[in-house]
Amino acid sequence: MTDTELLPRDGEPNPYRLDGPIRPVRYELTLEPDLEAATFAGEVLISVLVTAPTD
Repeated sequence: MTDTELLPRDGEPNPYRLDGPIRPVRYELTLEPDLEAATFAGEVLISVLVTAPTD
């Protein structure tokens, strides 16, 4: 689910996106569903490559 109020307007930078010299190179996603409770737990590991200095 998403909330459109959190998305930037056209032309505005997206604070939820990596930019310029930073790019993801690997994602690991682990989910542990609890079907009886209709919930899940999990973790995300993201490896990034930084190709230039950042602020």
